[in-house]
Amino acid sequence: MLPVAITGVGVVAASVTTSAELAGVPGAGRWLVGVDGRLDLSGHLDALQLRSFDRASQLAVVAAKLALEDAGGWPGAPSSLGVCLGNTHGCLEAQIALDRAILTEGPQAVSGTLFPYGAFNAAAANVAIVLHARGANLTFATGAAAGTDACAEAARQLQDGCVTCMLGGGVEAPGDAAVLLLESRDAADGRGARTRGMIAGAASRVADDDSRAGFERAAAWSARSALEEAGIVAGDVRLVVGEVELLAKTFDGRSVPTISAESTFGEAPSASGAFQVVLAVLSLRSPAERGPVLCLSRTPEGIVSVIVVTP
Repeated sequence: MLPVAITGVGVVAASVTTSAELAGVPGAGRWLVGVDGRLDLSGHLDALQLRSFDRASQLAVVAAKLALEDAGGWPGAPSSLGVCLGNTHGCLEAQIALDRAILTEGPQAVSGTLFPYGAFNAAAANVAIVLHARGANLTFATGAAAGTDACAEAARQLQDGCVTCMLGGGVEAPGDAAVLLLESRDAADGRGARTRGMIAGAASRVADDDSRAGFERAAAWSARSALEEAGIVAGDVRLVVGEVELLAKTFDGRSVPTISAESTFGEAPSASGAFQVVLAVLSLRSPAERGPVLCLSRTPEGIVSVIVVTP
């Protein structure tokens, strides 16, 4: 993979603990953090968007706007900006309302707006509509690996020359979203954009069985493939974001520092992989600790996805 520049970070998080502290860290990107678990989006969306968008779409749109603001905007053509999000469940509120109306009042009582807003790709579509992003528009529904897979595919779209800039990340209603602005290195350098880090490699594999050994084999394959693509050996990895226990063979028993997105942001399955990349970017701020970071996501169904982030 040609290294893809991360030039903007946008985070919307309901947590008021660790994420609130991170929001105040210089160079951490643009954040909107909730108070008492509640998020006020009224300053970031207009009345129509607040009234008609499902919750997942609202969160994704705000996070995407914050990422663009953090990157200084995107001066390119609309056709050169794409969107790729992880969002497995769509908006559960809309789906529940749809089911309730059908079961209690019959199909004739269902509002025509409920179904499209309950679809899992509604968030990515609404981000594109609001931001006039006419490039690739993709959604991954791979559970806890969705945010990781979305960021990886966003980087692939740039590598293949399909677009010049991608918004990649994940969203989980009712309260969490993380979106990163990704650009080709040439585009970022050409406009003098600040680069927060690089996505240098990515890989994903499904475990051959649901045993612990099966997960470990899938994790080892994904990590090895992503590191090879990045041109990095396992011994150079400075930090793992995710379950480092699955990578014992990858690191030959070497102890590698690890952090968890869940302990920082709470449970946010479809967004957790994107939050992992955010934590990797934050870890690169210290010159004394700059080095490759491996982000690992896995699902109970056996998907193990890895992204390698470098300075």
